[in-house]
Order: sequence, then structure tokens, then C-alpha cells
Amino acid sequence: MDMIMKNELDPVFETLGLLFSCYQGEEVRTETIKGLNELGIDGELFYQKHFKILERYEKYFKDHYKKTENEAFFFKDKDQDWIIILIASVIENKHWLQGLDGVTDEEIRDTLMSVIVNEGDDSEELSRQKIPSITNELDIIEFLEPLEMDEGRKWHLLKFLHRPRYWMEFLMEAISKNIPVYEKALASVEKPFQALMERYAAHKDDRFDRLIHNFASQAVVYPTLAEPAIQLVLYSHGYQGLFLELLPRRGKSTDAAKDAVIMKLKALSDRSKLDILCILKESKKYNLELAGTMKLSASTMSHHMNVLFSCGLVNIEKRNGKVYYCLEEEAVLELIGDLKQLLL
Repeated sequence: MDMIMKNELDPVFETLGLLFSCYQGEEVRTETIKGLNELGIDGELFYQKHFKILERYEKYFKDHYKKTENEAFFFKDKDQDWIIILIASVIENKHWLQGLDGVTDEEIRDTLMSVIVNEGDDSEELSRQKIPSITNELDIIEFLEPLEMDEGRKWHLLKFLHRPRYWMEFLMEAISKNIPVYEKALASVEKPFQALMERYAAHKDDRFDRLIHNFASQAVVYPTLAEPAIQLVLYSHGYQGLFLELLPRRGKSTDAAKDAVIMKLKALSDRSKLDILCILKESKKYNLELAGTMKLSASTMSHHMNVLFSCGLVNIEKRNGKVYYCLEEEAVLELIGDLKQLLL
């Protein structure tokens, strides 16, 4: 089976994203603008121009969503990495929304642990081969202790992994009760949403297509409004933000060439990103290998790589069950050519 491109949103993904925005709205806005600035775009101006539909979408949901018991455990004061763990675990097990009868603590715990440890490995299947046997709380602590994450998130994961079925019941309730609210929130922005979907259907992103082919060739790929500037590939699902086609891309016009140059030069102005490209010039590296060489955390490294990938300066390929980053030499030559054309 080949990749399936959906022309509709994924209700589960959207509802999770909207629940997260209820608690982290302003922080997400700040991080989005920061990320756009790192791409050489005026983040504040871009946000004001294009994100009105998102603000209306999120406001309707926040004004009408159904509060559920212990929802704050999942969404209050949480970062994007935590949300990705939740999203990957739930998206790959949507049948849990029908009820957890017959689903054991071990099954849920193994899923969560697999998502945590499988970063950088083959994305087409959620492998449990590396998961240690868990018999008590000490085993969970030993599993979490070497992970590169802050102590607050480790403590939160300890609580979750200690009683996974108990906590997952609350998460399933929060999603199930709020999918109808998501549907009404989407209806409240129907007209501008349809315009976005028409542009999305006409837009082709060859780099994202290659990313899906390398990571999850049989994935079901959805557009997303809740995370409109994201490109995310999970194990059997992919998500592409509806605002991505609005970002500058290299084209035939002088303005397009200038926008592409600015994006690349902005990335190269950061010493860490330039050092990464110099390392990749010598050989392809996988994420944790790069993080070790650069002495950076895996999450910080992922942030740098997302920016470099968005600029087109790196590409990704899969080899021997690992995801490798490589220098996109053609993009470097294009940058040099654009600079010559513009300045010489």
C-alpha cells in the first residue's frame, strides 16, 4: 500500500492540538513567531497576516470545550516534546478511544516507552524490542534516569508509567468528549478553512513527499490546522501544516530568490547550525550521534535540524533502521548561485 493523502483533518490530532492550546496558547504563539524569525521571516507580521483563522478556531474551542477530570495532568505547563509523546501514542492506537477494556497497563506502558526510545529509528513500525521489563517503580526510574530530558518531565512520566491505564482513561475521556467541540470549532471557520484546503490540494511539497517515503512509505497523511506550520511524521501517520505553502520557497522571480537566500543565511548565522552543516559535510549522521558530537540535548538538536530541513539545507534518509541527516549540497550551490545573481 502506498502513501495515502487525505483531504480532511484528523479529528483526534486536531482535538489534542486544541486541548493543548487551551493551556499553552500564548506560549505556542511566542514559539511559533520565534520559529518563523529563525527562518528569516518577520514572524510577528506573518502571524498577524495569516493566523487569524487559527486564533478564531482556537477561541471557539476554548470557549466551548468540555472540561474533564485530570486534564491538566496532560496539558498544563507541558512542552512540545511531551505533547508529541501523547500524540504518537494515541494516534497509533485510536481504538483506545472506543474503550480500554482488555487493554493492559503493560500494553499502554510499552507503547509510551517505545515512543520515547524509538526516536531516530525506523519510523514505519513502533518497535518494542528495546523496552526493558518493568516490574516495579524502581525499574521505571532506571528506564527514565539516562534519558536527556528535564527532571520535571521525568517525574511526570514516572507518574504516568506507574499507572498508565488509570491515566490513559482520563486522556481518552478528554479527547472523546471534545471531538464534537472540535467539529463545531472547524465549522465556525468554514469559509477561510475551505480556501486553505483548496491551496493545500494544489500545493505539492517534494521534500515532504521524500520525507514520508523515507520514514513511513505507507503512511496516511493529513493536513492540520491546529498545528499549521508543522511537518510531522509518526509511525503510520503524517501531518502537514496548512500554512506551510505560504512560507517562502525558491522560485524564478527575484523576490523568491531573495526570500530563499534570507531563509538560508538566517540559519547559517547561528553558529550551532553552521557547525552541524560542517559536520554533515564530512559524513551523514543520525540525530543522537549529532547530539553527542555537538554536546547538545536530543531535543535541542531536533530543533536545529527542523530549521535546517525547512530551509532545504539538509535532507533525511533511512539506513539500517536509523534516520540519518545529510548535507543538501545542491541547496548550498543554489545559495551561492542566488548570491552571485543578486550581488555580482
